[in-house]
Amino acid sequence: MINGEFPEKYGFKYNEDYDEWQKPGFDGLIILWEKPTNPGIWELSYFDDNDDMFSLSIGDEDHIIQQLKSIDKNVLDNIIGKQS
Repeated sequence: MINGEFPEKYGFKYNEDYDEWQKPGFDGLIILWEKPTNPGIWELSYFDDNDDMFSLSIGDEDHIIQQLKSIDKNVLDNIIGKQS
């Protein structure tokens, strides 16, 4: 299991079965995991209710925190091509 202090601070809960951090959002899940081959590098993704996954950002903890702060429904809808 990866260090939980950073993800838990932003409302993520660890899913041991998938070895990732998950947070409900926008009719799906926002998923966060640390790259196993690149410690300190995280991937932030969105998994929608149609079982489609969209990568939102990859970077260090500071970069991901900035992305989490800027995500809102309109931005996410634009990324995955849905209309508001």
